Amino acid sequence: MKKAAVCVMMIPLLLLPVNPFITGIGIEKGFHAESLEKQRHIIEGVPYVPQSDYDYYCNYACCAMVLQYLGINTTLNEVLHHTGLGYSFAARPRMTPTKDDDFPYPIGLPRCFRCWCGQETSLGEEDAQFLASLYGLSCEFIYPDMVINGGKCWNEYWDRVKNYILMDIPVCTSIDFTMLPYYVELFNLSGKGYHYSHSIVIVGFDEMNGTVYYNDPLCAAKTSAEDGKYAEVSIDIFRKAIYSVHWCIWNGWEEGYTTLAFKKIGKPLPKERAFELAHERNIRRMKGNASAYDKQSCKENFYAFGIDALKAMKKDFGLNFVVRAPFLIFITRLYPYMSLIIQSHEFAIIEKHNVSQYLQENSNLSPICEHDAILLDAEVEYWKEIKSYLEEMKEIMNNSLLKVILYSGPILQNITKTIDKIIDIEMDIISG
Repeated sequence: MKKAAVCVMMIPLLLLPVNPFITGIGIEKGFHAESLEKQRHIIEGVPYVPQSDYDYYCNYACCAMVLQYLGINTTLNEVLHHTGLGYSFAARPRMTPTKDDDFPYPIGLPRCFRCWCGQETSLGEEDAQFLASLYGLSCEFIYPDMVINGGKCWNEYWDRVKNYILMDIPVCTSIDFTMLPYYVELFNLSGKGYHYSHSIVIVGFDEMNGTVYYNDPLCAAKTSAEDGKYAEVSIDIFRKAIYSVHWCIWNGWEEGYTTLAFKKIGKPLPKERAFELAHERNIRRMKGNASAYDKQSCKENFYAFGIDALKAMKKDFGLNFVVRAPFLIFITRLYPYMSLIIQSHEFAIIEKHNVSQYLQENSNLSPICEHDAILLDAEVEYWKEIKSYLEEMKEIMNNSLLKVILYSGPILQNITKTIDKIIDIEMDIISG
């Protein structure tokens, strides 16, 4: 596969603004130099942080890149812990809208067994602000409330991005990665209409040759880390990828034209104090306190969190299954719905493992590290059990409704018992 840096399309040179000093010989030199300066800039020395061995955490890896660029001594796993992964859980989306919902998503669609973990319920605006507060930073998280005029949104977005880059501030942003040439080639996506949200860090632009430069944390898993460092793409393709992600409705908010930027305003908190504050917030998440969750990414679209969300999921695997079984069978035969459910439970396994790893590696920060790490590792094994039960359920879904209900009975019982064990473990973590 060709390196990302060769995937460039040229666009016409932008016209220089009219200047009163233009003469028959040319443009006044000072003005010309200043104009060219504003049309091209690349930030040097932005570190590259890969997502993970599991291809997840693109937005967290992007934050880690920017924090490290700002001189913060942090890692991807620390960012995961401090934003709540391993401790976060949300029940399925609301079934009916309320007057306070920003976006009642999805209305009337029965969701069965859907496990919404940390990476799906974290790192919206409030989480980014909290992260910034631990590291002595300010945070600017900007996104349009609604994308109606794509041209206007793009102009505002692109001006914002260029201003950040000219000030040597790397910018985290969301794109539709299926529009990037090297992924089109790798996954044979040409002519296919997919919309997948992905986060990258913009590190430069050149309007003279129509190029955007960025760090792509996914390349380390899919091709090579070198492909993702200061990769290049044409502004034309980049603009399409920014617009396309607008169609990725994620937990009720549009991700198109989003920028996340951090600025240094003070000193980071001592590691011990930052851990203490993050852990206190994480425990409130696990307890089910909605105020500890990010409003933008999930609070308005879910009705239960933490322990309460686990209890709601247990209810889904109980008598509620009989009511929802016809819908589940129907949608499974049209769409790989059970695969999505299995994957979402895999998220829980991965998140809790990664955060446990962070706690073990930083046990010097607090006695609570070892306590939580042991319990999260035990919880991982129970999530693995649930995943294996769901894989059995997937095989059963090809039968008639009656057989599905009969065959799934013992499996559902095992799942609900396993959820009880998970609840017991999380109660131990909370009481830690």
